Amino acid sequence: MRVLENWDAAGRTQKSLIIKLIAVFLSIQIVLLSVFAVTLIVIDGTRAYTAGSEYYVIGQKTAAYSLMRYSKTEDPADFARFKEFLDIPQGDGAAHTNMRMDDLDWDAAREGLRRGRNLDSDIPFMILMYRLAGDTALMRPATEIWREADTLIAELALTGEQLHTAIEAGQSDAEIDDILDRIHILDARLTELEFDFAAAIGTIAIQIKTLSVIVIAALSTILWGIAIAAGLRIAAHADRNETALIRSQARFQDIADTAADWIWETDAEGRFTYLSRNAERLLNVDRDAILQGAGVADGLVALQDAFAKREAFRDLKVVRDRSEGGQRHFALRGKPVFDERGQFLGFRGTGTDVTQQVEAEHAILRAAVAANDANQAKTMFLANMSHELRTPLNAVIGFSEAMERQMFGAMNATYVEYAGIVRRSGEHLLSMLSDLLDISRISQGAINLETETVDVDAVIADSVRDALSAHSDQDRKIEIQMPPDVPHLDADKMRLRQIVTNLLTNALKFSEPPSVVHVAVVRQDRGLVIKVTDNGIGINPRDIARVMEPFVQAESGLERKRQGAGLGLPLVKQLVELHGGTFKLTSVPGEGTVAEVFLPESRILA
Repeated sequence: MRVLENWDAAGRTQKSLIIKLIAVFLSIQIVLLSVFAVTLIVIDGTRAYTAGSEYYVIGQKTAAYSLMRYSKTEDPADFARFKEFLDIPQGDGAAHTNMRMDDLDWDAAREGLRRGRNLDSDIPFMILMYRLAGDTALMRPATEIWREADTLIAELALTGEQLHTAIEAGQSDAEIDDILDRIHILDARLTELEFDFAAAIGTIAIQIKTLSVIVIAALSTILWGIAIAAGLRIAAHADRNETALIRSQARFQDIADTAADWIWETDAEGRFTYLSRNAERLLNVDRDAILQGAGVADGLVALQDAFAKREAFRDLKVVRDRSEGGQRHFALRGKPVFDERGQFLGFRGTGTDVTQQVEAEHAILRAAVAANDANQAKTMFLANMSHELRTPLNAVIGFSEAMERQMFGAMNATYVEYAGIVRRSGEHLLSMLSDLLDISRISQGAINLETETVDVDAVIADSVRDALSAHSDQDRKIEIQMPPDVPHLDADKMRLRQIVTNLLTNALKFSEPPSVVHVAVVRQDRGLVIKVTDNGIGINPRDIARVMEPFVQAESGLERKRQGAGLGLPLVKQLVELHGGTFKLTSVPGEGTVAEVFLPESRILA
């Protein structure tokens, strides 16, 4: 085959491995960039803090010197100069306080660092460095120094105000000298802290540089190790894929050559690019000639329609002549193949030899036609025989009834009884022949309903009378449940009476005396229901479908205790369906049966 699934699987595995490697490399690259970015921030931050500390020292020293000068000159300009230069470390202190907060106010921090004479370009790095490393062991010594210096600057500001107050109040030289001593002490301590802060910032820069070199070297080593391991793994994987592909090709070829189906593939122009070897035998074609570009063989042109649609297809029928004579039938299945860009590449599929199936279907069809012809012949025979038997049977019934009534003179009581038996048997036989004739005529479509306005009350009453007349010698009853407003029907009165009579007769016949059969009429939204309920022997649910067929009874053979040919229920069902209704039986063995005749709304007259 042009493209095997194993190529796809191998490609997917290879691609997955490459994607994983790319992800690892990108992750390490991101880490390297992050380390580099943090390093830049810290280096620029340390440079900025170093530069800013010079202004801090200048501001603090100038402020202390201005206080000393003010104590001698008592010139307000010197005190103003003190406050001006003290604002430089105070600005750094305000920024420091804001940067320590969880909710950083960038504007406030930026404004404080500007007061500290820091460059605008350095301020973002100073803030970022403090936020990233201010609470770490790396920067904690510097931040603690800064925090102490902020406290001392605040104390220096307070002491300066005290000096100003003392001079303004004309206090003694001793009191002023005492304040100046505190100023000297504060100035000396701040000088120490400024040297310590510069040293701590320098240490941070050295440690960050060293750590960055170590991290970058380690990550570079990991990258080289991953690259070497990945190269070795890809090479080994490629070898395994090649071996697996060769085995898969051989396996596929063995399956294709031995399978009952034949396998095929085409290009986008419809030329076969692959045919399994058994296709040559099954299709009676020259496989090599087709694969060398001979085109679609005769009989496979049906594929061209599928190619035009470029849609998957199933059970496309193809017929080929056999070399030994006759024909072979095939069912083709195929699906279009597209590349990753959606470009059509051709079709792939299989072909199945369905000759035996097609021949079996033809045989079944011929058998069905023959069976239908035989059934028609049987129906015609039964109809003719029923008609021919009715004439002599009517004579038998008539003469036996005359003898039973002793119309031609008195007879022996035994003969009268025998005449009654002959009459009842004849009437029973005539009823069966009538039912048989009706079924035959219905199956031939020879019965047309003679519809009229039908009084349902009257039909039920007549049917009850007919059914009870056949069981007058037994203790059986029929109870009628009829609502007061039963509508009239547009129906065949005789056939409707035949339906109800058959159901009542069946219910009485299969109920042991004493018994009561109920017949009810129920008005529904979609039509009218006539329901006959008995408490007889019932029918097994699995036999209900069978008893709807002619000549079938739930009791059969030696089990049969009741007469009948099994025509009543099938006839009821067919007559109900002629009226556009439905017939339903529900039964529980030993409890009884419910028969429901449903007549649609279209049969109800307003």
